[in-house]
Amino acid sequence: MSVERAAGAPPAVAAPALEQSSLVGSVAYIGGINVVAFAGGLVRQKVFAVFLGPAGLGAFGLAASFLELLATLARLGAPAGLLREMRQALAQQEWSKAARVFIDVRRVTLRRTVVLGVATALLAPVLIDHLLAGVVPRWSIALLALTAVLLLAGELCYAAMNAFGRVRTMAVANVTAVLLGLPVATWLVASWGLSGALVQLGTGALIAFVVSQRLLTSIFRPGEHHPDRIRTEDAARTVARAVRIGMAQTLHHLAITANLLAFRSMIVARLGTAASGLYQGTMGLSRQYTIALSGGLFVYLYPRLGARANDLDDFAQELARGLGFALAVVVPAGVGLIAFRDWIVRIVFSHEFEPMIQLMGYSMLGDMATIVGEVLKLAILASGASRTYAALGLVTEAVYLGAFWVGLHAFGLPGAVGAYLAASLLGVVICGAALVRRGRLRLSARLTSQLLLALPIAAVVTIAPWGGGTTRVVAIVLGAAWMAIWWRELRSGWQY
Repeated sequence: MSVERAAGAPPAVAAPALEQSSLVGSVAYIGGINVVAFAGGLVRQKVFAVFLGPAGLGAFGLAASFLELLATLARLGAPAGLLREMRQALAQQEWSKAARVFIDVRRVTLRRTVVLGVATALLAPVLIDHLLAGVVPRWSIALLALTAVLLLAGELCYAAMNAFGRVRTMAVANVTAVLLGLPVATWLVASWGLSGALVQLGTGALIAFVVSQRLLTSIFRPGEHHPDRIRTEDAARTVARAVRIGMAQTLHHLAITANLLAFRSMIVARLGTAASGLYQGTMGLSRQYTIALSGGLFVYLYPRLGARANDLDDFAQELARGLGFALAVVVPAGVGLIAFRDWIVRIVFSHEFEPMIQLMGYSMLGDMATIVGEVLKLAILASGASRTYAALGLVTEAVYLGAFWVGLHAFGLPGAVGAYLAASLLGVVICGAALVRRGRLRLSARLTSQLLLALPIAAVVTIAPWGGGTTRVVAIVLGAAWMAIWWRELRSGWQY
């Protein structure tokens, strides 16, 4: 859709391409883009492992968790709200209104983020001493505050692209940012060590913003749509409505990022930065893997479930299909990663990180439960139960925090990672029960069998004897058998 056509009498806005493709196509496309980011993340992990070591990686992980917390506070649901408000305006061909929404949301949220950044920089001495365990330099607080502003600006650009259905453009922006940012990050870390690792957070955010802003202007230039100026009060109401839409998701994400920061702080205080580096490496791999698969599921399932929110039968049927497909994919993928986790550690990291092999036995089981839980959570959010979504998210994260504290003090680092598995399983049970109670999830015998068998099969690979390739043979056999049994769920992904 060109700017010239948009400036005149625009045609009806077409539905985003991903909403009309198959589930396999959506997951393959978005997942493929995430694989590029995942591959870039693996290279980055290798560089960090070689030049920083476990202690340096632990310190960097603490700073990265703090940045994620800052970014969540800066975001406050604005990108998700902007996406919905713009889509509604564009669906009615109200191009001037869409431009006005984009301008107002971006202006107000960025101003608020700048104020947050200044306050954070002023509190740098307190934050360094009491939250970041004194392991990063004070100047990094100001850098992280600036990085949060750049991250929000880039996310608003992505939200506007998504509002126009330009998922392919979003993908190009993501891949370009990864490919440009990787050599810069490598040079900075190799040259300056931990300081370079901190600086590359800011350079990566800057590159992502510049690329996304440039590609957005090829689709949408607000000034060309002659947005009418409105009163400050009306603009404030528009921004407030946009922020409210994503507030439940933000509260949950805020709890997650706060937990991650608390976890790493507790590990540093009790076991030191080297142990924090092992934890950072383990959970960093988990995060990239789960995002690579759940991202495609979210893009496809969320709008479809949202469109069926008022019809319980259609909603339950769509959720059961999506959940069955996710289980059919995640189990063979999970057992394969578990079986080859020793290779992954040696290739991606270094010999200093070999204790991660044991830890990944717990984390990768947790990853499987996490992906299933993400499908259930997005179903709760799509159903319109935003308060339930927020409440369940806060409850499960509170339980996770308690399990982590107990696991860390009782069993050390294995107990800390084991808490992730326990919390992920609990999240599946709680979210599933909430959906069943509301009539949104109906467990057929086939779907129930998938849910009950998934974890034991992966556990068999985890405890399989090592040596002579036994574990890998077991993984291949079990993965192939699983795909054969649940072939109908895999095939259905091509059909709807």
